[in-house]
Amino acid sequence: MKTNRIRVFTVVLSLVVILMAFALYGKLFSGEVRQREVSPDRENIAECIEYAELSTVQLRTKLNPFRRVVISSLYDAGLSVVWIDSRNLLVRCQRCGELSIVGKKETTWHHISIHYAAQFSF
Repeated sequence: MKTNRIRVFTVVLSLVVILMAFALYGKLFSGEVRQREVSPDRENIAECIEYAELSTVQLRTKLNPFRRVVISSLYDAGLSVVWIDSRNLLVRCQRCGELSIVGKKETTWHHISIHYAAQFSF
């Protein structure tokens, strides 16, 4: 009886580890980077990444592969980024609609202020 519980626990734990590995791989390496802009002080990187049905803008530091999603939109929203200076990032959205934004729009990340310019299409 105890042996069966240990086997079940081992199998469940193995499945969890495998799923976490796939999730980590997906977080770090999936999607197509459409634009990558380095901040003027060369400390941060902003990336526009397209997934199957999702457009995102993600920020990360230069030495860290983990990214923070600051805005995401369904489908190809025409997202682009421009560094105003080392502490201000402008995110442009060419084909945004209020209903296409998924989650919330971040306005700050670490010491960076994030500004948005959108052309809304309904």
